[in-house]
Order: sequence, then structure tokens, then C-alpha cells
Amino acid sequence: MDISLDELIVASSPKRVLTLHYRCRREGLSAFSNSRYYDSSLITFPAPVHPDKGVSLLKPEGFYARGKARHNPGEAKAIVAEIVRRLTSDDPAVRNLSIGVVTFNTEQQSLSEHLLATARAEHPGIAWDFS
Repeated sequence: MDISLDELIVASSPKRVLTLHYRCRREGLSAFSNSRYYDSSLITFPAPVHPDKGVSLLKPEGFYARGKARHNPGEAKAIVAEIVRRLTSDDPAVRNLSIGVVTFNTEQQSLSEHLLATARAEHPGIAWDFS
């Protein structure tokens, strides 16, 4: 039986509001939900202080090729350039940052992986990062 939250509210079911959130390593990642849905009462821990924002926005050159291609070459090139920039940085703190890449479809993923393989061949010093 599938019951939605709206149906439970209409049925006057008792409410329980979360007070603690332990999975988030950065409070900023859950700040929107905390503000919007929990009236800023949600406590997250651990709550370390991080100087970075965790997520950043970069608008690369390029466009989404609709139809069969279903990818954005400019975006894939920008992703690979950022990965290479970090892995070849002179600053060990930059080199040691974790990197996560999310694509919206398999075509974009395949293109990004292909360009990354090409970049790895051009920069043999970063090969150890992929083993």
C-alpha cells in the first residue's frame, strides 16, 4: 500500500519532525532543507568548518546536442580540464581534494570518460590517481 505524506497529513496522523541529521559532513549541503522544511531547527553533526562551499558552478562554453548525440562536448572538456588541473596542481591540498563527477546521461558519461582517457595519456603523471 502506497501512502503519500499528503494523505497522512490530511488524515491528521501524528507528526514527528527530525531534530538530528548525522550523515551530512557539511552543514551547508543540508542548509536549504533545514531552512525550508525544519525552520532551521535541524542539528547536523559532525559540523566541521570548511572554507570551501563543497559545490561550485562553472558555465563552460558549449551546448547540448539534442537528438542522437545527447551530450555537451564543451561541458565534458571543462570537466576533464578541471580534473587535470587539480591532479597536476603544485599545491598538495588541491591534489588531495576528492572529485565527484555526475552526468545526466550515459552519452555524456561516455564522452567524459573518453576525453579523460585521452588526457591521462597526455599526462602520464596522473595515471596513479586512476588505479
